[in-house]
Amino acid sequence: MGNRTKVARLMGLLSPYKSRERLLVYGNAGCGKTKAALDIAKAIDTKMWVADNDRAWERMLEGKDFAERVDFRDVRGEAYRDDVHPWLSMMEYVTAASRGMDRDDWLVVDMATIAWSWCQGYFTQEVFGREIDEYFVDARRRQVEAGQRGGNPFDGMMDWPAIGRMWDKFFDAVLNARGHVYLIAELAPIMDAGQVQDKVEVKNLYQRLGGKPKGQKQMDHVAQTVLWMGQTVKGDWVMTTAKDRERERMERLAWDDFGEAYLKGIAGWKPRAAVEAKRGKGAGQ
Repeated sequence: MGNRTKVARLMGLLSPYKSRERLLVYGNAGCGKTKAALDIAKAIDTKMWVADNDRAWERMLEGKDFAERVDFRDVRGEAYRDDVHPWLSMMEYVTAASRGMDRDDWLVVDMATIAWSWCQGYFTQEVFGREIDEYFVDARRRQVEAGQRGGNPFDGMMDWPAIGRMWDKFFDAVLNARGHVYLIAELAPIMDAGQVQDKVEVKNLYQRLGGKPKGQKQMDHVAQTVLWMGQTVKGDWVMTTAKDRERERMERLAWDDFGEAYLKGIAGWKPRAAVEAKRGKGAGQ
């Protein structure tokens, strides 16, 4: 009975602000990153669009009373069946969702980490006619034969700018989304930060959290909110603020329901009736 009361109380939460949420959550496996997205879907009565790159949502939505409000695409499975590169399948869905969603809808990319690898993979396939693993192995073989100790197999003047422009399409879809955005990333060690200055900035922001979001190095710049998600020895979910503009910072805050703990407790979301009344009053003035 208690659980039903909580769900009913949360149902229909809306943001009272003009700005949209752009959340990036990251952490190791089993730390509640996708569970938090499900909590959001439960707390709202609008639509959630999910680019499922992890092949997880079909199972997780089974039996959920809010499943009919979740539109998800199994990007990895669909690309495999249709012989379409997953980068194209993901970008098609994310772009369509970004443009088609309403202001109170949510766009979820689960996992956003793999998108960066897919972007590079599509580039090698189109330019060199090879899968990225084959291309990297061949490039490394040629380095060894030439007596080189290492180096990036992509050309810094030609390849990376082209890959970067491809990746900008993902940034644009996220930044220009009509509704709210929730990105999920894995955790990567600080040593993967790249250039010296990047490492200093990343170290200052993420060292205390044991790692940074894995993926394209500027992915966290897209998000206004970056949260580290963890789990205690007892199995409780906890979250810590890496960055969150103009909001209370959390330090290993224990949570059971992300909608209640973050949307309502930290972000200040309110029931639909209260938000719509305020919107109507503002429109009338």
